[in-house]
Amino acid sequence: MGSKRSESQGWKALDDRLRRIEASPHTISLLASLSLEGGESAWTKPAMLSLYEGQGDARTPELFFAELKELTLAVRSVEVEQRYAPWAPTTAIADLPASTLAPEAHATPALWFARWVGVAQRLGPMWPKVRGMLRDLADEAPVVSDDDEQGESRADTPLRSFLTMLEAIVESLPGRIEAPAPRLEPPRSADLREWEELVQTVPFGPLEPALRGRTISFPDGVELRFLRYPRMGELSWADGGSRLSFLAGGDPEIPAPIASTLGAYVSAARPALEAEVTGFVERCERAFGRFREAFAPELVARALAPTNVGRDGWK
Repeated sequence: MGSKRSESQGWKALDDRLRRIEASPHTISLLASLSLEGGESAWTKPAMLSLYEGQGDARTPELFFAELKELTLAVRSVEVEQRYAPWAPTTAIADLPASTLAPEAHATPALWFARWVGVAQRLGPMWPKVRGMLRDLADEAPVVSDDDEQGESRADTPLRSFLTMLEAIVESLPGRIEAPAPRLEPPRSADLREWEELVQTVPFGPLEPALRGRTISFPDGVELRFLRYPRMGELSWADGGSRLSFLAGGDPEIPAPIASTLGAYVSAARPALEAEVTGFVERCERAFGRFREAFAPELVARALAPTNVGRDGWK
């Protein structure tokens, strides 16, 4: 545990980098619009489900679209509050049923942008196939109107814009993160306390989206997965598994031998975990640059619109 303080300082440095991303309320409002219009199209979700089912993985697109929907609803709730009650503290996240977003008193646009990247990274392991499928779909999808003056061009369809958004914020990722074998030693009486300290080294807050949907694999076949809900994980093996809570205080009922085993795996995963979170922050920085470039006209138009919503409400 001697490196806990230096590791916390490392998380703080990454947290600061993430918060320095110059996203604005207009960035997040545009992300919500693109996600809602393109992600809710009659073609997108069924086609993506079919693609993943062919790979034996129907759960990834279900989680992706569920989390994307949650993000759009949360942002719309914040915007409504800021329009009609800008003097009131924003509580929209707490009011969402079964929210999987970590509570944040004043979530900045940079934090929201990181959440979008975290949800979209679920597509990373199959991104080349997903991108090719969406490109074909966008080319084949019918245009709403054939009137050259009134209708939108094929390049401006919601599905095409949704694809452009994903191309900006998604990068190819390995399906699994490799970690070394843990050192399993006989349990000691102090193991429970050390386990509770160890789980606090798992990043949270702004960095939590880095772990969403990611899996760390060990040489013996054991896997550590990070779940939808903040500070929740799962350690699984051939014939079983154990749910993990990375919350303050941990689980007071956990037996010392189990804490010893779980702690050994989480400890072995720490270098891989640090590399993954660092990579996530770098991906967010690159994604913001691509998104700002791809949607520069739309962002400028929103910034110049007379009805600016949320200008003072995104702390």
